[in-house]
Amino acid sequence: MGRKVYLHSLDVYRLASVVGLDWQDFAVSHPSADGGFLADTDLGRMTHRVRLRQAYEGQCLLAVGTPERTLHCGVNSLRPSACRIYPYHVQLSAQQPYTVALGNDAACPSFGTRWFQAQVDALGDDVDAAVADAALGARVEARWNELVEASSSPTPATIPLPAFLRWAWELHRQLGLPPPGDRGAWQLAAYRSIGEATLALLPVVATAS
Repeated sequence: MGRKVYLHSLDVYRLASVVGLDWQDFAVSHPSADGGFLADTDLGRMTHRVRLRQAYEGQCLLAVGTPERTLHCGVNSLRPSACRIYPYHVQLSAQQPYTVALGNDAACPSFGTRWFQAQVDALGDDVDAAVADAALGARVEARWNELVEASSSPTPATIPLPAFLRWAWELHRQLGLPPPGDRGAWQLAAYRSIGEATLALLPVVATAS
């Protein structure tokens, strides 16, 4: 409870397309000091990240109550990558682009506990998928930022805050969702398609004056 769950564009697309919600129904964006997608706001041009909205008293907006008064994920099969591998998290950096580490959340079990040992192997496939998802999300953000930087005169009118997610939605719609099982070939093809994407996927951004 109270934990911030960050989303990448594939998380948002997967949830919104299957559940049928607008991204603003379950997510919120905020300024970021460590990367993300470029946007012009009343705070000035800066990068933003997206995270799950929180409901009353910091509960996850997607959590549902049970008769036993416990909480369970209401979108279990669609839950974000960060939730799938908790208490791990994916780390992206220039030196080691895709690594996984144990989070420093207070709720995390310590190394050596029986629970921790029992979860390591069971999380293997989910960890691999989370790393791949994060890599894909980082590539989508990087391509968007390249296009924004190369555009003639980005302003708050031409690059509103939700524009990135509308653009990413269309991009992910064209890519489709990753297939179950071995996704290596799909991921490589997706990388190539992302590298060729243009702002024309979002005409209001590409053509506004």
